[in-house]
Amino acid sequence: LSDYVESNQRSSKGYTFIDYSGLEKASYLQDYKQPVAILFEDKDCIDCKNFHEKLINRDDVKAELKQYLFIRFDAYSDQKIINFDGKVTSPRKMVKDFDLNYRPGVLLFNEGKNITKIDGQLYSFHFNTVLRYVSGKHYEDFPRFGDYLKVRQQEMLEQGIDINIVD
Repeated sequence: LSDYVESNQRSSKGYTFIDYSGLEKASYLQDYKQPVAILFEDKDCIDCKNFHEKLINRDDVKAELKQYLFIRFDAYSDQKIINFDGKVTSPRKMVKDFDLNYRPGVLLFNEGKNITKIDGQLYSFHFNTVLRYVSGKHYEDFPRFGDYLKVRQQEMLEQGIDINIVD
């Protein structure tokens, strides 16, 4: 499916990558143990501008992303990357290997292991919660994200925090 997306999902205007101060450059990931968020964008990305302007520029999202090495790759690139296992790969190959069919796509790693992927549009509450799920290692107690999400929602409601799932 990722081959189909690359071949057929072309934006008529073309997307220009947006500068974001929280992004770091890295192509050597072997032995990296801190949480890592890898953002995949491409020139045909329809939702990338919205992702930058309405999601990752929010203060609450920035706070969660500070827990991560946050890097971006062009999903069409053949740039050489040393992955967490020390093997040579590329962004294009990672997109295929992890079956990322949506842009912007995000892979979340902790201790060198892929914990989950974001392969569809999320609003801030769910995006923040999945970031927290990985960086806080909540997957160790809740192997399914949905189970953690229910617990986190309840915690927030008990603290009197209003949850807006469409913001």
